[in-house]
Amino acid sequence: MGFIEHRVERTRSDLISEGWPRAEVERLPAGSSTRYEGDELARHDYDGSWDSDEPQGDQSQEVVCVSEAYVKVDFNDDGVAEYRRVLKAGTYVHENEVTDDHPFALFTPILMPYKVIGLSFYDLVEDLQRIKTALTRQILDNVYLSNTPRTVVQDGQVNIDDLLQPKPGGMIRTKGDVNSSVREFVVPFVAGAGLEIVNMVD
Repeated sequence: MGFIEHRVERTRSDLISEGWPRAEVERLPAGSSTRYEGDELARHDYDGSWDSDEPQGDQSQEVVCVSEAYVKVDFNDDGVAEYRRVLKAGTYVHENEVTDDHPFALFTPILMPYKVIGLSFYDLVEDLQRIKTALTRQILDNVYLSNTPRTVVQDGQVNIDDLLQPKPGGMIRTKGDVNSSVREFVVPFVAGAGLEIVNMVD
């Protein structure tokens, strides 16, 4: 391969700790917005990999774009092209050395034009998984409420201690008509309809 490049975002602090000259690092342009243009911006918007550059209060935590490129070129003008590894940020070249080959071995389930890393299967079904999770939770909530409904009581007309001890054959003391003082708050059972939607999502 004649040229391959990998771009990453690093903080100024990271670069200085790795041995980059502080004076050069402080002159590097901050942020990654310079690499988002035209069709590249559209690709990153499509798969959600675009991020905005938020200003950092601490300059050492500002993010800069670092490029690690592997290119076949006649750098020493001897007529023979050699494979070189070039590590740079902005216009500053930190390393430029001869290498045997690039270290990349990349695989992606779903290819995207002009992007090394494409889409995963999760990217295609994320919305369906979120819908199914929400529906399953709602179906279970409906079953719980249908099987164990809440009780509506008239304040001051029912002995609460009797209600809090739901034992078979137990009594509930009331000061009035039990039908008007105590009743179940019935929740309609609609889990069947929810299951049909889940099956449709599947």
